[in-house]
Amino acid sequence: IPAGTKLPKDASGMVAVTKGGDPYLFVMKGSKTTEFYLYNLTTNTWSSTLTAPPTGPSGKAGYKKGSCLAYDGGDWVYVMKGQYGDFFRYNLERDSWDATTLKRYDYKTMLNRENKKKKIGEGSGLVYHDGEIYLLKGGNTREVWKYDTTWRQMDSFWDIPTGGGKRVKGGGAMIKFANYFWASKGNNTPEFYRHLPPSPTVLTAVPNLTNRGAMGSKATCNEFKLTIAPNPAVDLTAIRYTLPVAGTVNFKLYNVAGALVKTYANTTPTKEGVLLLDTKTLPSGVYILRFNSGDIRITRKIVLEK
Repeated sequence: IPAGTKLPKDASGMVAVTKGGDPYLFVMKGSKTTEFYLYNLTTNTWSSTLTAPPTGPSGKAGYKKGSCLAYDGGDWVYVMKGQYGDFFRYNLERDSWDATTLKRYDYKTMLNRENKKKKIGEGSGLVYHDGEIYLLKGGNTREVWKYDTTWRQMDSFWDIPTGGGKRVKGGGAMIKFANYFWASKGNNTPEFYRHLPPSPTVLTAVPNLTNRGAMGSKATCNEFKLTIAPNPAVDLTAIRYTLPVAGTVNFKLYNVAGALVKTYANTTPTKEGVLLLDTKTLPSGVYILRFNSGDIRITRKIVLEK
């Protein structure tokens, strides 16, 4: 990596990208610098230093701990400036930073569900999925946030599980592969999880995956299944589930305004079951079903058409 003003240390990162049909690595040096590079995997050569990104609304220069990258699979690389929350994107086709200011993650105003202020810190990760950006906040939190035109904290079923009691810190990371979000907690733990993002029609998922054995040992995970049919529904729909191990379950159904309209709990441990959801008294519209069983936390849409 070109020497530049400093050698790589904290906040370094890279993503594999395609530019002009050729494979490259887009590299963030970190180390409190504003240096970014492209490495051509065909010619095995470094490009000259890319133009430095704008300073941003924080007025702070340099990329510190918590900085992270994401690639959209096309022309854009998204860059989050750790600690300060300035958020930019780089256009690979035009070789320039986007002049449009993306909304800053301002930790002073973006309080979490506990009304606490936390900066983006060590262990953060950035993922592009289905036109939106997902942020693993790190910084000794378990939070995941999403950006479309503004930032908002994801519902609690997105939180990295409590596991052994520690939160995400140095060594944490998040990527998306094969439809799943994969996350490591870092913070001197071997904990490792996966999550299936919500979809209006996807009806199968897997539980979060955790391995608390020695680092490097294999973690295993049995499939979890959830089906909802019919969907769209009129007066009645069946929710069928299969768990990897017997456990208690609970369902909660919310309307689009966030009001709880139905709830069900089975306190007897079971590996599979069927809930007949009576929707006769509910008006037409979109509803959100939340399923919880141990570390398995799934959300799905149910549409009622009458």
